[in-house]
Amino acid sequence: MPQQNMDHNEDQYDIAIIALKLHNGVSIGQVVKPIQLQPLANSKGKEVEITG
Repeated sequence: MPQQNMDHNEDQYDIAIIALKLHNGVSIGQVVKPIQLQPLANSKGKEVEITG
């Protein structure tokens, strides 16, 4: 958990953790390329969408 979330407990520091089961013995990491998340400047009030 990010330290900012523990220190401030504000929505802007929320994270989501999704656990996925193996499918036919294959993990999601073996199928899709990881997406590097980058901090955004001036994103307050703007929609952010992550797809994969």
